[in-house]
Amino acid sequence: MNRSLTFHTIIYSAGNLLVAVAGIISFPIMTRMLSIEQYGILNLISLTMMFLVSLGKAGLQKSIVRFGSEARFGGSSFSVADVYLTALATMLAAAAVLQLGWSLLSQLLPYAWLKDQRIYVIFLLAGPMVVGQTVYSGLTNVLVSEKQSIQLNVAEIIKRYSGLLFLIAGLYWFEEKLYGYYVMIGLHEVLFCLILFIWLNRHLKVTQGRVKLDLSSQLLRYGIPLIGFELLTNVFSYGDRFLINYYLNSEQLGYYSAAYNLCIYIKMIFVASLTTAVVPMFMDLWEKQGKTATEEFLNVTLRYFMLLAIPAVFGITAVATDLMRFLAGEQYLAAAGVVPLVVIGMFIDGATAMTAAGLQIQKRTSLMMVIMGAAAVFNISINLVLIPWFGISGAALATLLSYLFFTIACWHYGRSVLTLRLDWLRCALYVSASLVMYAALDLVTIAHPGLALLTKVVLGAVIYGAIVLAIDPELRVMAGRLLGPLRTQWQARRGEVR
Repeated sequence: MNRSLTFHTIIYSAGNLLVAVAGIISFPIMTRMLSIEQYGILNLISLTMMFLVSLGKAGLQKSIVRFGSEARFGGSSFSVADVYLTALATMLAAAAVLQLGWSLLSQLLPYAWLKDQRIYVIFLLAGPMVVGQTVYSGLTNVLVSEKQSIQLNVAEIIKRYSGLLFLIAGLYWFEEKLYGYYVMIGLHEVLFCLILFIWLNRHLKVTQGRVKLDLSSQLLRYGIPLIGFELLTNVFSYGDRFLINYYLNSEQLGYYSAAYNLCIYIKMIFVASLTTAVVPMFMDLWEKQGKTATEEFLNVTLRYFMLLAIPAVFGITAVATDLMRFLAGEQYLAAAGVVPLVVIGMFIDGATAMTAAGLQIQKRTSLMMVIMGAAAVFNISINLVLIPWFGISGAALATLLSYLFFTIACWHYGRSVLTLRLDWLRCALYVSASLVMYAALDLVTIAHPGLALLTKVVLGAVIYGAIVLAIDPELRVMAGRLLGPLRTQWQARRGEVR
């Protein structure tokens, strides 16, 4: 099972890396082809569309994984195809009705609120994008439920890079670039969903299932509380930016946004990969082997997560200045100071995939929404105190404390189902090894930021890897098992050459 987790995590990491690169490529394209005013309008629309997509999904993307696992192992009277087809049909209908209602409502909004006539038109043009993104979320979670990590990554990569072509076409072909952007991105979302559905149906026979109203009702009862959860997550994630702009200024908001977005890319590559792989695996274990096997799997996974998360935090702290200089430029160096606090918070949030396992298995999504609501209130409250006093560092600290609050709360309320134990001794060893690594990297002084970054990453990985292999015998055994086949192949090839 651990090898399976390692395989899926590596696959998701590779895919997330390529997706993150696509995001990095698109950023300078957007900022260079749009005026500052246009870019501001685009972000306003995108934020609104994000909330609409969250509502349109109705939490059903999570229902697909949970109910799909039940159906697969005989815990449900419905077939897996029934679950997938019913969920997708329900998401399509919900998104279409929601977007239709918003298209009508948006035209009645006072001009004083929007302050730009083009926004009324864009709200109409963005309809296909909302529906497409909603259904795409369901399609990708079918792949997650089936543990098709390679296929999921291929789909994500193709979608991101083909989307770049549509984006550029929209900005070049239309005189009003904002209209072109939403027309072409909407077209791309719909076309890609159709292609992905055809592929899924060919391999998984989704249309052999039936759309069942009683199943749809069950899926919605499980998923609807997650609408609030997702919306509260958006408040949790973006609320501090509004407060920074209110209490400080747009320049400080720019610094914080740069640091935060950088940490999102880091989380996408490392943390999101593990969490995407681990959830369907512990769901299946619970259905097949029960509590003991699931606890053992999660405890081992948590230990390996700490093995990687602790040095990642120290390493990112050591290279934060080089990272900001290389990716964002000299003008954003002031943002490097908040990177460590934000990235610690995001790694803590990554552990929630394990600490919240008990709540997910119990289907206590309503409680998870309450916990997220409390965390969002906590986040806004401490931001109101910390930002005026400590600026963007205060916002970063608030993010860290809020993620810690949410993770601990999920663990507390889920421990009646699953018992998770953190190996404190091993964590202390990982911290010690990371401190040695950090001290060594701090001695490296190279003028070129790219070369400095590459040198520190390689040197840090070698130093930390050597130390933990020396002090952790179990890790040495695991490394031997992973590298054994490669060593055997290498020796065989040497024999052939001789």
